[in-house]
Amino acid sequence: MKNHGALFCSPVSVFEAVELLEMSESMAKSIVVAKIFEQVNTLKKEDLANLDQVLKIRSLKIPGGNKNTSLIDVYQTEKK
Repeated sequence: MKNHGALFCSPVSVFEAVELLEMSESMAKSIVVAKIFEQVNTLKKEDLANLDQVLKIRSLKIPGGNKNTSLIDVYQTEKK
């Protein structure tokens, strides 16, 4: 693993780049665990909208930097 790594850049700030790196690491760990248990589920837009409401109720910020206004923005996989 000594030759493996990740480089994250952000036009907004170093803090946003670090946050994106931490998000990616967390997602990778979740995927590995899901694959071990052979149960990988994907979230639908409705699920993300529900999670958005939880973040708003708890006054938590949307991950992925200031440009995102919802989790759908962060996890959008469909081409616009």
